[in-house]
Amino acid sequence: MVKKKIESREDVSLLVNTFYSKIRKDTLLGPIFNRIITDWETHLELLTDFWETNLFRTMLKTSNS
Repeated sequence: MVKKKIESREDVSLLVNTFYSKIRKDTLLGPIFNRIITDWETHLELLTDFWETNLFRTMLKTSNS
């Protein structure tokens, strides 16, 4: 497996989406996550926001900012 340095939001998004696509298909973990998370698109965006902020120390603009 080739490891790529995470340098952008797109890299973070790829990592998050790839990881959770595997989790969703897992026979043990998939049913748990799929039962709890009903809006995967929104959830994955929130996770990408979280990791982008923590990895790059960026502050994301929100509707409350």
